[in-house]
Formats: sequence, C-alpha cells, structure tokens
Amino acid sequence: MDEMSQKILDFHNTKRMELASGQNKKFLPADGGEMNKLVWDCSLVTKAKSAIKGRSEQNAIYPYGLNTDFVRLKEGLRSFESDFKPSLERWWNEGNSSNPDKPYGDKANYENMVYSGYQRLGCYSTRTAKKVLAFNACVYEE
Repeated sequence: MDEMSQKILDFHNTKRMELASGQNKKFLPADGGEMNKLVWDCSLVTKAKSAIKGRSEQNAIYPYGLNTDFVRLKEGLRSFESDFKPSLERWWNEGNSSNPDKPYGDKANYENMVYSGYQRLGCYSTRTAKKVLAFNACVYEE
C-alpha cells in the first residue's frame, strides 16, 4: 500500500474510532452497530478507478458504497493533503449535526464512512491532464 492509501485508510479509521468512543459529539451517531476498523482492499481500488473513469452514480455500483468528489488544485506535487484530504473532510463534515437545515438524506458520503457493516475500503485519485483537478473515489464493501 502506498503512502496516500495508508493516509486515506488512517483518516477513515481515526474518525470511525473517535465517533465510536463518543469523542465527536457534534457528529451524527453511527448506525448503532459495533464500529470496526476498515481494511484496505486492492480490488476495491479497481472499482473506484472504474467509477471515476465512468463517473458512476452511487446506485450504478450497488451493492457497494461509493463516494466521489473532485478537488481544485493549486500548483504542486501530488500529495494526500492537496489531492485527497479535502474530499475526505467534505464527506466527513456532512455528518456535522450542527447543520439542522441539511436533510439526513443528503449525508450519503458520511453514511458510507461510518456504516458499521462495511469492512473493506479502496480509494483512487487521478488528476486531470492539466493538473487543475483531482478526481477522488472511495468504494466500501461489507
């Protein structure tokens, strides 16, 4: 597993453990199941790559969970902080319960991140030819 993949996995597992232990009080609780650590699955990386290439919709990859996003890039080398972390933070912040105007149905990315049934994770990131955007996807599997 490369460094970016490890950081993506660590981000997920750190946030899941904080939520499970009650450290993140302003975030919506998980689904009530026992929160486990996710493991990296290279076959899901391939599915995430396919989702980006085909710009798949969430229901097109059923029964997997799918999060997709893009990040506008500043000049610089590819890194977790510039290319992928903004997507993870955006997905995670959907669960911030201090926003009462956002319906629960608009939190699909957050729900994928915290669903206790998911055991495996694979993510993929690619930059556009001119390197102004990074397209990111994570696939979750039970």
